Amino acid sequence: NITPQLDALDNQIEAQQTELAERALQVAECESALPEWEEAQHTANLAYQNQQDEFNRLKRELALKQQQLNHAGQQQQNSAVRSQRLQQEQAALNLPPQHEVDTATEAAALLQSQNEHFEEQLNQSEDTLVLLQSEQQQAQEQYQQLYARHLTIQAQQQALAQLLAQQQNEGDFWAHTNVADAPALWQHIHTEPTWQHALGAYLAEKLHTRAVPEPFSLPQPLPAYAAVWTSPKLADHLKNKSTSTPPENALIHKIQAHADFQVALSHWLDGVLCAPDLDHALVCRHQLQGRQVWITPEGHIVDAVSVSLYAAANADNLIAQQARHDELQAELATLQPALAAAAQQVEHSKAALTQQEQHQRALQQQQRQHQQQYQHAHNLATELLARTNQGQLRREHIE
Repeated sequence: NITPQLDALDNQIEAQQTELAERALQVAECESALPEWEEAQHTANLAYQNQQDEFNRLKRELALKQQQLNHAGQQQQNSAVRSQRLQQEQAALNLPPQHEVDTATEAAALLQSQNEHFEEQLNQSEDTLVLLQSEQQQAQEQYQQLYARHLTIQAQQQALAQLLAQQQNEGDFWAHTNVADAPALWQHIHTEPTWQHALGAYLAEKLHTRAVPEPFSLPQPLPAYAAVWTSPKLADHLKNKSTSTPPENALIHKIQAHADFQVALSHWLDGVLCAPDLDHALVCRHQLQGRQVWITPEGHIVDAVSVSLYAAANADNLIAQQARHDELQAELATLQPALAAAAQQVEHSKAALTQQEQHQRALQQQQRQHQQQYQHAHNLATELLARTNQGQLRREHIE
């Protein structure tokens, strides 16, 4: 029976062919998937290579870190040794604490600033002292000038006063009367300086005229001294006498006198005209009327029929002397407040100078004390800084 065998073989062959077709299909599938597998294998190979490279890198880095760690450990040991040596050196150098150095430095800087402030105050005080010394010297010089001027004027005034008193009291008729204090004309008459000499020359002895009150009785026996006087009773008959107004160039217009002498002066100086000089008086002599006369500032007199020249060396001029005495007295009165003010200024400047000198000495004393404090603080800070710098240099040498 070969047929069953053949059928079996056919079935087997068919089965094998079916299997072969399946395998061929699988092969085809595998062949189609092969590029993807190859790509995956290549990717896996690359990943493996990267991992291997990273592993090698990490291995090398680990070795380097281990080397660095070993080096750091060695450095740490060396640092510990240096630190121990530094501590030993610092202990041997006995270095000051940093806070002590900072405190000393700050104290020295503060004292230096204060010392500069004291020096500035001292300089300002010295400038003020020089200014006050100059002001005091100026005040003293001004006072001395005013005082010297005052002494000069006072001496002149006292000399004139003594001279006038001597002239008044020499052969004094009035000392024998009850009107010794009656005013004298030369003490109560004034005129401009140009005509003082002429007026004195013309009035002459009449300058000693006294204005006596009523009633007045002559002393008995009659003193043997010269005297001139006027009184209301003597001049009464001339008060109401009508006279023409004196011309503008009359000497009477240039005079101011006490009221008790006005009538007498108007009578004595009636017709006395002022000429600027002798030539003018001579040229204008023909203009004179009646008893009119020309008088010049020098005291020369020209009348209708004669010329009288007045010698400059003739009698002292009481009017000029009295006017000068009054001027000096007025100048003394004017000078007195200025002299008192100058004396007060001298005292004020002296007091201010004394006070400033005391202030200057006090500042100098304070400055010396502060300078000593600053020098001590500066020396201490310098010493501490030097020790600190020495320690720093030693530390750098050890390191």
